[in-house]
Amino acid sequence: MASDRPYSGLFPVAPTPFTETGDIDFDGQRRVLDCMIDQAVDGICVLANYSEQFLLSDEERRQLTELSLAHVAGRVPVMVTCSHFSTQIAAARARHASEHGARLIMLMPPYHGAGIKLEETSIREHFAGVAEAAGIPIMIQDAPLSGVTLSADFMVRIARDLPLVRYFKIEVAGTAAKLRKLIDLGGEAIEGPFDGEEAITLMADLDAGATGVMSSAMLPDLIRPVIEHHKAGDRQQAAKAYEHILPLINYENRQCGLRAAKTVMMEGGVIKSDHVRHPLEPLHPATRAGLLELAQGVNPLALSWGK
Repeated sequence: MASDRPYSGLFPVAPTPFTETGDIDFDGQRRVLDCMIDQAVDGICVLANYSEQFLLSDEERRQLTELSLAHVAGRVPVMVTCSHFSTQIAAARARHASEHGARLIMLMPPYHGAGIKLEETSIREHFAGVAEAAGIPIMIQDAPLSGVTLSADFMVRIARDLPLVRYFKIEVAGTAAKLRKLIDLGGEAIEGPFDGEEAITLMADLDAGATGVMSSAMLPDLIRPVIEHHKAGDRQQAAKAYEHILPLINYENRQCGLRAAKTVMMEGGVIKSDHVRHPLEPLHPATRAGLLELAQGVNPLALSWGK
């Protein structure tokens, strides 16, 4: 278990379960967290984009933050996503999470539509302000969703200037190349180079030096052998383990998105519903069937945990 810095290993994103009427299923959230701990994760990330954080009210965020941290109760480190365009609001979210036991904070750079572009100085000040408020490590999420380009050089400068901002989740086109450049330029200042995007480029990213993986909660127990074999220097076995699960990861990434983990967890009795809030749409029955067919072929723990 990754209990102390530097944090590394498996930090999957917890989905947010809803009832069929769209209310948060708080009991289901507890079951999700317990299932993930049984998946032998090294940490859990809550309120990320794959948690449908953009469909939650401020009060729901507060409730989920407090519930998740209280329920996990230190069994593994919990990372709380606190992204917001407002530095003041992001800092308040991060302070609240830290006060309730969060071990890390994840932040996207401030963004709001395609027309508002901030200078690097403002982006750095945003991360610095949130880090000061939280007093715990910050992970920068470098993802296309923000529309903000974060160069490796800029992220290295941040890591050197801000000791709490030394974790990076890279999920852009050419992730491995960017990870490699980030590590080469930053050296020891890059405390936690992570990949994301459902581990769709995991082998290349591990080869580039990634020390952490942020997948969904669908199959982290099956991703772990890839990481462990690779860390032990057995690339052949790592590749074999990855080949075993890659069709399912690809289907999740290209066909289902955040709905995949929910559907597998509902099938496995972890949660009662795989409902997503409008304007997101449920999986088409044929897509759902294809997902479950692939999942049954590799049998992740989430597919049977609650049965």
